[in-house]
Amino acid sequence: MTISVERKSFILSLDIGTQNIKAAIFDSKGNLHGLTKVALSQAVSNQPGWVEQPVEEVWQTLKEAVQRLWEAYPNLNLSVNALTLTAQRGSIVLSNNKGEPLHNCILWLDQRKSNPQQNLPFFKALALKVMRASPALCQYEASIFANWLHQEESVLWSEVRHYELLSGYLTRRLTGLKIDSVGHQVGYLPFDFKRQSWAKTRNWRWLISPIKRSMLSELVPPGTIIGTLNDHSAKLLGLAKDTLFITAAADKACETLGCGGMQLSTGCLSLGTTATLNLSTDRYHEIHPLMPALPSAVPNHYNLEWMLYRGFWLVSWFIQHFCEEEQRLAKIASVRPETLLDNKAKEIPPGSLGLTLLPYWSPGRPEPGPEAKGAIIGFGGIHQKAHLYRALLEGMMYGLKFGLEHLQKHTQVKVSELTASGGGSNSDLALQIASDVMGLPVHRPSVIEASALGAAINAAVGLGYHKHYPQALAEMTKNSVTFYPNPQRQELYQRLFQEVFKPLYPNLKPLYQSIQKLTGYPA
Repeated sequence: MTISVERKSFILSLDIGTQNIKAAIFDSKGNLHGLTKVALSQAVSNQPGWVEQPVEEVWQTLKEAVQRLWEAYPNLNLSVNALTLTAQRGSIVLSNNKGEPLHNCILWLDQRKSNPQQNLPFFKALALKVMRASPALCQYEASIFANWLHQEESVLWSEVRHYELLSGYLTRRLTGLKIDSVGHQVGYLPFDFKRQSWAKTRNWRWLISPIKRSMLSELVPPGTIIGTLNDHSAKLLGLAKDTLFITAAADKACETLGCGGMQLSTGCLSLGTTATLNLSTDRYHEIHPLMPALPSAVPNHYNLEWMLYRGFWLVSWFIQHFCEEEQRLAKIASVRPETLLDNKAKEIPPGSLGLTLLPYWSPGRPEPGPEAKGAIIGFGGIHQKAHLYRALLEGMMYGLKFGLEHLQKHTQVKVSELTASGGGSNSDLALQIASDVMGLPVHRPSVIEASALGAAINAAVGLGYHKHYPQALAEMTKNSVTFYPNPQRQELYQRLFQEVFKPLYPNLKPLYQSIQKLTGYPA
């Protein structure tokens, strides 16, 4: 398909998050010309561990975010030549033969598990019996949502003709094309992470799920011009019919790209709903069995990732349940509640006067295990709300430092600096604590919305604005401020990390397992 490209146009970048949808306008130099953010309603949870979002609400919120952008920045839509999209990873949309959703979107946070498959043909049963000797594989198989659906909702499963990530569904709705980016394929899918394509026919990943190849999207690299918006979507979003659609990558991959990360020595912290640490490489690594290197936003590259499922979600949780007064005062002062908490917590010495928080409000892979829950130790009469808030920030950074140690040991590469993006990177206190805990300089990019910027970088390279990704990063990414570790604080945090934080989960693990056995929660 030959498409003429207007080199002087702007890029509309859509960032489909778990809590918000953002619409941003960038030029070829990475300058942000407009941004709007619209909150999604709280996810639906009909049973413990189930997390869903109405698909139509996602679509309507996307539309509202774009419409608000044109209201705030009149006529800016006339300069848009291309649209790109990055989205939360691993969230599934099920559609029928007409392409219509059959069910709510199953969010990546969903924890429902299936039982091992039964009544299989002999050769499959024999193969799986051998493979299931691995606990990691059993856990992987149980986490495939299609297996749960096949077992528990067989009638619904029989109607499924499209099994798509949210990115693929939205791409199809915007363009009419059943295409998704390689860079979005993160989740429990029959995807070969090393080859960055759907697994070959005889691959074991097809054996352990009922997903058929016909249900899945065609895959193309990030930065591919796949066509134009369909007439309905262009009109709905206030864009020209010939607006190009260019594939990007998943949100964390785009954040890493938007932070300028393309080499192992630079670690990229994403301080969002989920907190992650990513290292970029052109070599494939598995940091743990069945924990592959994930697709990068740069074609034929990989991201090595350590994840805290409940990252800065913990801050939102803390404010929602324990900070009614701060919410009231913040509204009066037209600031974020986090700003008021930061001001109080920065006066508290490192270590929060003895409080240590284990940030495992959800289990993870490979660490912590499925029984993990959060914990706080060291309480005394002197502690107040601000002490707990600071301990929360410190605990998250300890968790990410644990991952940094693991990744450095695995790759034999010394990380020399970090960049930070996501909502949590707005906090000077959080970034200073990150620098002190990690013992590394931490850069804050000039564009905090690094995920949207990373998608725009994919589009800019795809449009030919830049010859290659190193050139695009040099011109489109910049740092605004750098936080450096304080030697005294770094020394204290290192001892707390080694002597308190690291032994905490192994010592609590038997107790978590007893709680699960006695109460049935978490299931």
